[in-house]
Amino acid sequence: MLARYYYAKRRRSALAAAAAPPAATYADIVAAMSPDAFWPLQDASGNFVDISGNGYDAAVTGSPTYENTGPTINGEATSAVGFSGTAQYGVASEAIDDGVTTSTGMTISLWFKTSDTLANPVAKKAAGQYAFDIYLDSSPNIELNTYQTDGASLSASAETSGTYGDDAWHHCVAWVDATTNYIHITLDDTETINNTSPAGTWNAESDSAFGIGAISNGNGAYAGDLAFVAYWQRALTSGERATLYSGVE
Repeated sequence: MLARYYYAKRRRSALAAAAAPPAATYADIVAAMSPDAFWPLQDASGNFVDISGNGYDAAVTGSPTYENTGPTINGEATSAVGFSGTAQYGVASEAIDDGVTTSTGMTISLWFKTSDTLANPVAKKAAGQYAFDIYLDSSPNIELNTYQTDGASLSASAETSGTYGDDAWHHCVAWVDATTNYIHITLDDTETINNTSPAGTWNAESDSAFGIGAISNGNGAYAGDLAFVAYWQRALTSGERATLYSGVE
């Protein structure tokens, strides 16, 4: 009788476990925020797949390294794409910012690991069509730069005060506020705001393609790993930004 009781109890536990929904992955968390483009960079080969549903797959140039070890986010093991800093990058359609204005704002989020400097892990700019870029300076800090409507002149810049170049995984969110037009950037949830030079003349919608691992013409090539690159045609809320850094709870 006792043996049957424990057998039934184990069976109920097994059935309950089987019925439980799988835990949300980090990609699920990001996708739930409805990005306008989202490249998890969990690909095993080929082009970088956009899973937003909007079809902005990034065509790959060169031979980046797939399935490198990515960030571990709340216990979830992920993968990443590695870039050598020499002509390895992906390019997505310029149309990802169609409809963006200074009144809508925008947000970029990514995980990165590098000891590189003077490079662009992501950027949307080409000759005469600069919109914005994430830039690794020599401090080493990480910057968000926006450009004026002439498509070339710097509009505003904000840079983190934290150090990134330690070859460890870090998280970055950069955004233009749709109310104030000020630009913000965070490194591992520590925020810097440029509230003296708003992006009021920002070239919010340009004909330049979106580059991952370099500018779309291959300049500013990045050496290091990238994962979970996402783009929104709006400024995320503070709660959404905090979730992007904390990952799956």
